[in-house]
Amino acid sequence: MPIALPCFVRAARPACLAALLAISASGAAAEGETGSQASFSASDIAAVATGDFDRDGSRDAAMIVLPADESAEGADLYILMEGKSDDLPPGWLGVVLQAPGRIAAWSSPLAGQVPTLTALEDGSLRVGTQNTGIGRNAWEEEVTLTAEDGRFLVSRFAYRSFDRLQDEAPIECDLDLFAGTGVLNDRTIDFEPRRVAYLDFDAADARGICGAD
Repeated sequence: MPIALPCFVRAARPACLAALLAISASGAAAEGETGSQASFSASDIAAVATGDFDRDGSRDAAMIVLPADESAEGADLYILMEGKSDDLPPGWLGVVLQAPGRIAAWSSPLAGQVPTLTALEDGSLRVGTQNTGIGRNAWEEEVTLTAEDGRFLVSRFAYRSFDRLQDEAPIECDLDLFAGTGVLNDRTIDFEPRRVAYLDFDAADARGICGAD
């Protein structure tokens, strides 16, 4: 049951995206649906991106919503698309994927901790997380989502880390998960190809391929 978004795609700004009204009583179920009503303000939205994620000619949107609980370490990802439910008027967006707590982000992120969303030219969506501002180990992570057969699969994974004390070697890793190839510290590596839905994706497994964790 998609969440109805009462604004047009061309106005997909944080204040507009924050106006999620309710979970629709009918229509196709969103991936990761929890059955609870979404409620947050514009100030909770850390990142927004718009693009044509399923390459059908319509404009789609995605957003990361920070957790309200200050002790929580996971933000929510929403992907919204136009024209995916007959119950919504033309130009309205409905949530097709909601992933509670899957984004590594805090309720009040400091500089170097803010998550990002980037719509890529091929229609994919890149989700970026980081902790480069504080702590001994600085890291950045990028997960690229690609729409395929009504699902969002993880097509690429990139990871970079640096030990400020320089006791551990830095890691720079970029994996093509569909092809099963990647580059780790300027060295080509091979691994078992995989086509995993975002909701089932284990980032720790991907980091293991990169020699982390």
